[in-house]
Amino acid sequence: CNIATSNVQSILFKAVPILTSNLADTTVCAGSTLTFMANCKNGDLLWSDRSSGSLISIQPTETRDLYVSCGSSCVTLKDSVTIAVLSGIEKPIITADKAAFCYGDSVVIQATNCEGTIQWSNGETGNSLEFLAETNTQFSAICITEECQSPASDTLQITVSPQLLPGS
Repeated sequence: CNIATSNVQSILFKAVPILTSNLADTTVCAGSTLTFMANCKNGDLLWSDRSSGSLISIQPTETRDLYVSCGSSCVTLKDSVTIAVLSGIEKPIITADKAAFCYGDSVVIQATNCEGTIQWSNGETGNSLEFLAETNTQFSAICITEECQSPASDTLQITVSPQLLPGS
């Protein structure tokens, strides 16, 4: 018997890409920075803004969708996130009744232009902050609402004259 043999054929199996990401719909305030991560195994990673790294940081100014795709010559996988952007809030304005104080004076600083909670740079909260003048110091504040956090206020410099001791 004569056994016939066909020509040898090579078959190349390409791996299907695998996409993993931390994308989740989110709501942020204007000016916030968001960082997203995606990984693409067996393919090329591409974000909707044309960047290609596994990490992307964005500061959206309006509501938008962000896409990431992981593709090979056979299959392209996609994931997306909707980013809702709330209008930001303005920074608070902080003032003191004067800029220079004697050692031991009572200092009161006030914050205005905030419809939420004021948080001072020293961690305290409230629309005013009262303390004894002992050293030169600086303060700033942010305004926090249920939805957003403002940028930091301008820095307020408190200057304190040195303590006078007997015989000085």
